[in-house]
This record gives sequence, C-alpha cells and structure tokens, in this order.
Amino acid sequence: MAGDEDPKTDELLTELVITLKEPIGAITALNMREPTADEVDRFMVKQAKTPNGLGAMYYFIAIVAGVPEEVVRKMKQSQVKEAMRFLVPFTDLADVFPKTGET
Repeated sequence: MAGDEDPKTDELLTELVITLKEPIGAITALNMREPTADEVDRFMVKQAKTPNGLGAMYYFIAIVAGVPEEVVRKMKQSQVKEAMRFLVPFTDLADVFPKTGET
C-alpha cells in the first residue's frame, strides 16, 4: 500500500562502484549491486559457520561484485570496508523481525 514503505529501505544504495587503488590483475573496479535474496541467505549460512565472519564477508563481496574471492582478499582493507558498509544494510533484518517483549 502507498505510504507503508519503510523509509530505511528507501535510503539504501542499490549500486556502488569501488575503483581499486591498485589494479588486481585486469580488475580495476568492483561494480557492487543489491544482492539477491539467495545471495543474502548463502552469506548468512556461511557467516554462521565462520568463526570471525570475515571469510563469509569476502565471499559475499565477491559474489555480489562478480569477481573471484581471491580478488577481494587482495584488495586494500579500506576498500573492503567500503564494500562491507554497502552490503551490511541488506543483511540487517531488525526492521522486518523486531525484537518482542523488550521494554
């Protein structure tokens, strides 16, 4: 229905180009896009099995950007964090499944 949209959803970026500080092989940029529901699900499953979650995030960045995971692992950390900041809002389900019973 009109007027029922979540304002947080409207503010999400759905695309981001991250130009690499240094090329990695032939790759000079990551073209980030909104992940599919399946990609978010696969990330969440992998994250639950990963002790620190970083490996799962590298995987998530790679599948969304369409590059090998090895490329993500060779990126400068500041740019990995930029990709993480782009993707994390898509994994936050607090607005869909709010905690109940808490005051």
